[in-house]
Amino acid sequence: MVRALSRRNHARVLWVLISRRKFLKSDKTEMANIAQEFQRIALANPSVAFSLTQDGKCVVSLPESGLLQRIVNLFGRKFKEQLLEIDVETTLIRIHGFVGKPDSACRKKADQYLFVNGRYMKSPYFHKAIMEAFAHLIPDDAQIPYFIYFDIDPANIDVNISPTKTEIKFENESTIWPIIVAAVRDTLGRFNAIPTLDFDVEGKPDIPAFSQADLLAAHRRHAGATSANGSRCIRAWIPAMVRTCQTATLRPKAGMTPCSMRLPMIWKGVPSTSSSVGNTY
Repeated sequence: MVRALSRRNHARVLWVLISRRKFLKSDKTEMANIAQEFQRIALANPSVAFSLTQDGKCVVSLPESGLLQRIVNLFGRKFKEQLLEIDVETTLIRIHGFVGKPDSACRKKADQYLFVNGRYMKSPYFHKAIMEAFAHLIPDDAQIPYFIYFDIDPANIDVNISPTKTEIKFENESTIWPIIVAAVRDTLGRFNAIPTLDFDVEGKPDIPAFSQADLLAAHRRHAGATSANGSRCIRAWIPAMVRTCQTATLRPKAGMTPCSMRLPMIWKGVPSTSSSVGNTY
């Protein structure tokens, strides 16, 4: 039941609105803040239709839809191809939603949203967990878009730690961290979104392939070079071009795991005349 405001209460409401007016910023800034809050509420409730009106004109109209379609309606069709679905459930928490592919990474601010039990939240701690799953797959300064939802027992969280109610304290956040990392990595693996080895040769020196015979011949030509203690030094006979291989720039490509991106030991299989050769490098 809605109770009509008394004249006294009505006057107090008007006084509060007028007194708060001086804290408002420009119309453009305030509209941007309203649009941001609109997006958060719309993402938290994709099954509800929403519309946003400015100066009597409807600027956004969102029909009832699934989560992916709601994201596309808000942020554009490009997300339909860039996002991977994530859905993992444990006895502690369920994590579901969408996370961007590695090739959707960008250096500018990405669209990143976290929700817990239908409530928008900010969590630098869990953001780091998500980005940890992309280690070695994207540049360190790049960002990935994500729309991730946590379903957890309300008794395990505290929503009253900040005035804005956007920061939430989790009772078992250190346990949730590895679950997030594993869930995101599992999604990348299932959709074959992990990069593979590839050489970015543009602007780089041409590095020839050296066979075992080539390395053995180089070893014999430089057999006279020794280290300070008399043992043969591997640095003395490895050609400069071979050492260049160690600094070759690699560009990942979809289809292989990060562990397959390591370069092999280029001197593997070359016979040594001294047991200390391997230790002098």
